[in-house]
Amino acid sequence: MAQEVAALLARLGSLQAELVGLRRELVTRIGRTQLGDTKITLLVCRAEQQRFGLPIQSVDVVVPVAELAPLPESAPWVVGALNHHGTSIVVVDVRQRFEGEPHVIASSELIVICGTAWGRVGLLVDEVVDVLTVNLEDVDEPAAGVCFAKFLVAVVQEPGGSLPLVEVSKLAAECWSTNDTEFAMKERDNADCSPSTTDDDRGVRALPFRLYSLGTEEMEVVNRTLSRWVEETGFARRSYVQVAAEYARYCSAPKPTRRGIELATEYLAWFLCLNDLPSDDYKRSTLRDVRGVCQGNDPLPRPESRATQNFLTRLAAELPGVALDRFRRRMLAMFDAFEWEAEWLQRGRGVPALDEYLVQREHLIAHFPYIELWRLTEGAEIEGPEAWEALERVEAANTRVIFWVNDILSTERDARKGKINLVECIAQEEGCPRATALEHAHQRLEQAVGAYVEERACLLRFTVRGAGIERHVQFLDSVLEGNRVATVALHDRFWGAG
Repeated sequence: MAQEVAALLARLGSLQAELVGLRRELVTRIGRTQLGDTKITLLVCRAEQQRFGLPIQSVDVVVPVAELAPLPESAPWVVGALNHHGTSIVVVDVRQRFEGEPHVIASSELIVICGTAWGRVGLLVDEVVDVLTVNLEDVDEPAAGVCFAKFLVAVVQEPGGSLPLVEVSKLAAECWSTNDTEFAMKERDNADCSPSTTDDDRGVRALPFRLYSLGTEEMEVVNRTLSRWVEETGFARRSYVQVAAEYARYCSAPKPTRRGIELATEYLAWFLCLNDLPSDDYKRSTLRDVRGVCQGNDPLPRPESRATQNFLTRLAAELPGVALDRFRRRMLAMFDAFEWEAEWLQRGRGVPALDEYLVQREHLIAHFPYIELWRLTEGAEIEGPEAWEALERVEAANTRVIFWVNDILSTERDARKGKINLVECIAQEEGCPRATALEHAHQRLEQAVGAYVEERACLLRFTVRGAGIERHVQFLDSVLEGNRVATVALHDRFWGAG
């Protein structure tokens, strides 16, 4: 019996080795067919000091680096699995695979997702340098002796030297040539997808930013804060608490402080109770009273006023005077936008012109208090007026994405409740159906995401940064996707029915 088992194991090992060899031969043939045209277009990337090219046909998309799920027992250069729109994609650290040295992944790195015979694979790179089109006559066989020659399909001769052309399928075949990695990937695919990477069936795709969400212990802080808030303010509507908890869970800084969680949670509950007021005389009088409280007046006996006074009292105990004044000014500017909408709707003026709506939105965006609150509580400071201007621009670009996402996802709900919405303004302005206006709103969202990425890059170019500024950028990234995730979840739970 032992001899039979040994023979079967030996045969199995031989078949596995033959299968790996056949796979590699197949991907080699597939990779070489990509050079069949008279010209070839390459995506030029950089890993550490090494530049290399990828056939553009094999590249699906380039995304910012995000949280990677570990793949136990995988090769050292396989740094994890990326959950991209619900699909687990194995990610290879190109720098480590080429040079053999691991490195700490920086937030500025990128993942180039490529399609191969084995499925999609992500290549972790430092930078995407250029898109290059070359003549086939400038493509040579790779020279022997290059440390990563087995991954090359050719070398392109450039004026500045030779550019190695990497055969992505070989990297993918190497990842899949062990049962461990293949098993781990199957386990990841069978696991529940993170809500940060799933597509919403109403059309807002997952945003390409890493999401930090609160854990169990941190959510206990959120729930205790909300319980105290309900007791102090007398708000009876449980939905405010549940909505605030959902946004607090997903719109958080990485590894937040306890006071950051408490203040952010209380702010969310306070903001939601004001934002969801019906558009009538009560809303207008309430906003006037709340504004007065922010300016130092005594509150009227209504829960919104008590909530405002309690929140400002807590802020005064936590923030220095200059920071508190700055935050208070942002709150007052936000009331301007609230009051404009309340007055507009109270007068029955219908849907405003798109430009007028955008002016009000931009005013609110420029003074959005929630972003400022996290920066203050988490100690994200920066030195120099130019750096401060860059910070304000990236925060405004961030908030613009948040509002476009929320307007798109809340189009039907806002229409039912008679609230002003970007999509309705576009439909009126362009004289088009709501479905067409929704498409145009998505285009504005894509533009807003691109503008945020550009402003974010400008901020991170400053070589001298204050303590915590990189963490603040991580928060800005996270809050974009977190806001989308929370809004989708709340739409499904509460808002679908109004």
